[in-house]
Amino acid sequence: MTAPTRAAYPTGFWVLWWGTLINRLGEFVVSLLGFSLLSALYKPAASTAVAELTHGPQRTRADTLLYWAINVGAATAPLLGGWLAGRSARAACEP
Repeated sequence: MTAPTRAAYPTGFWVLWWGTLINRLGEFVVSLLGFSLLSALYKPAASTAVAELTHGPQRTRADTLLYWAINVGAATAPLLGGWLAGRSARAACEP
């Protein structure tokens, strides 16, 4: 299987993909606010959008890319949150 090219998928899919990745990267903020259950409400809509924007074998690859974005974002969100918290704590302690 070859790597996906940007032209192989419609623009709407890439908007959805980047939005999902950014959403997952910001997940640490959502959990701090207590809305972790609400953050998963986009999944049915995202799956429907992928189904509407892609066809045939492209759909399987698109679903894989979408879940890759979810997993990468969820894996890096705690790291980003810890780093930002550390910067904030240092800034608060400095005179």
